[in-house]
Amino acid sequence: MAISLPLLGCQHERETPPRHTPTAVDTAAISSSGPYLCDLIPETALRQITGFSGELLTGWDGPQTDNGLCLVRSPGVQPSPLGLDWSYHEGRRILQEQRYNYQIDLLKPLPQDLGDGFAASGGTDSITGRPNHVIALFRCGTREPWLGIELRQVSHGRDAIKDLTQLMRIAEHRFGKLHHCTPMPT
Repeated sequence: MAISLPLLGCQHERETPPRHTPTAVDTAAISSSGPYLCDLIPETALRQITGFSGELLTGWDGPQTDNGLCLVRSPGVQPSPLGLDWSYHEGRRILQEQRYNYQIDLLKPLPQDLGDGFAASGGTDSITGRPNHVIALFRCGTREPWLGIELRQVSHGRDAIKDLTQLMRIAEHRFGKLHHCTPMPT
């Protein structure tokens, strides 16, 4: 005859599954302070907006004489958290194509001081997998560059359009410093 004895005193040894504690979203305004990703985007601002905390690797596709493409990658994360593209060429055409690529109700015009452009968040039209997008065509000295920034995600609770607009403001200012010109509206 088998006797069943209760296991006394062993209850405390059972592992309790860890509780998921949601991370509070940082809703503070972003600011411009180094280090910079792709020379134009503050790393702290990217992390604040996206909530991304992993390793970030940045790289340009080559020398930036009159255009550039930069991706900020993270090992094992696809698509990359940030894409940045700029050029002195065909700005009006690129801006028109970008307007066409997004649902019209998602487009929010940029403030006039940033030039001609828009910010868009959400939707499924992004070919790159980074549906949070801002683009501006502006003057910088005698030239008319365009600058586009795409983010993979924006943390829930943040205002994506406001953040994208502020990122563009910072990026244009940095662009002016690096290219020795003063950004102005078109």
